[in-house]
Amino acid sequence: MKLKTYYGKTQQEAMNLAKEELGQDVIMLETREIGKDKSFGGKQNFVQITVAVDKELNGYRPGIQKIKPARNNSLQQKSFGEYYSTITRDADQVSESNPAIAEELTFLRHELNRLNHQLRKLTTPEFPEPYSKVFEQLLRTGISEDLAARFVRRAFLLMDGKNDIAKDKIFNTIKYEICALFNKEALSEKTGKGKPRVIAVVGPTGVGKTTAIMKLAVHPEFYGKKKTAIISTDSYRVASAEPLKTFSKIASVPVISISSTNDFVQQIERLANYEIILIDTPGRSPYFPNYIQELKSYFSIIDSPEVLLVLSTTADMEDLFLTTGMYLTLNPTGIIFTKVDETSRPGKIISMMVEVGLPVVFFSDGQMVPNNLREGKGEFIWEKFQEIW
Repeated sequence: MKLKTYYGKTQQEAMNLAKEELGQDVIMLETREIGKDKSFGGKQNFVQITVAVDKELNGYRPGIQKIKPARNNSLQQKSFGEYYSTITRDADQVSESNPAIAEELTFLRHELNRLNHQLRKLTTPEFPEPYSKVFEQLLRTGISEDLAARFVRRAFLLMDGKNDIAKDKIFNTIKYEICALFNKEALSEKTGKGKPRVIAVVGPTGVGKTTAIMKLAVHPEFYGKKKTAIISTDSYRVASAEPLKTFSKIASVPVISISSTNDFVQQIERLANYEIILIDTPGRSPYFPNYIQELKSYFSIIDSPEVLLVLSTTADMEDLFLTTGMYLTLNPTGIIFTKVDETSRPGKIISMMVEVGLPVVFFSDGQMVPNNLREGKGEFIWEKFQEIW
């Protein structure tokens, strides 16, 4: 089997180049839109295709898709990019006197629904056995169709197109690729000597930010063996700091509640001899007027803060995309996925990582403090996949 890559302004143009060189029996293995290229004047997106030709496969095409209408592999990536660009353009304009954001968010949700409907209408990619079974099992985990197809195509290439191969061997290849997505060293120390490491935890209402902070503060594998303090900036909800105060008494971790940026500056200076400062932020909708701007005002005071975005694994992909788009204006450094034990589709975590480009640093899979907190590793998610299969 011979594999080659071709480029063109369109998929058909790239295929024509492939046919000219390799003949009419080429098989298209993968196609994707790359972006703008200088050879096309810097204005035209171009398409990359990977094709194969093998005389032994003449007359037998058990499932590797032949030439057919272009599959827009960039639909989800493009949709998230469009949403994020719109959100960042409007985020600083959100205020109580600007109702336009509500209308804009309605439009974004409508566009998500339209694009998802368009994705469902696309022809399901075909693969020979046993690759087709692997593809179906990946879909059952919640991984997007496009990403599942990408994993299976790569496994097919690595196996030299052999179909007399054990399914477990294909899974091992895909497992290796998924686990490699998590190797980002997101937990590495990022502060200079003598300075506390300041970590702000943000996210929408009800995702488990406060519980995640308590787990981080006392877990022996993370910050439990360091000199750690917690600052709560949640002054909106009545008795919002009570769980943290109770936790403080039990765990002997200082918890300080503040209500203004002036208080924040004073407390950061007061805690200068601590190794870790965890900041618990208000549990509010990211669409609430001025909420994101208020968080920015706090973070601007800190020298190089880390921002961890907390997301619930039980949310659907549309809400995850929209929520993440709002919080990306805060420049988060990683994601904490909570309620992993409550979802039947953990594969959405993999899709989110690929689409958004942020590392997953922690998983929370239960209510127990601190036990139900794990470092973000692909092996844990793979175990969740196996529970589904």
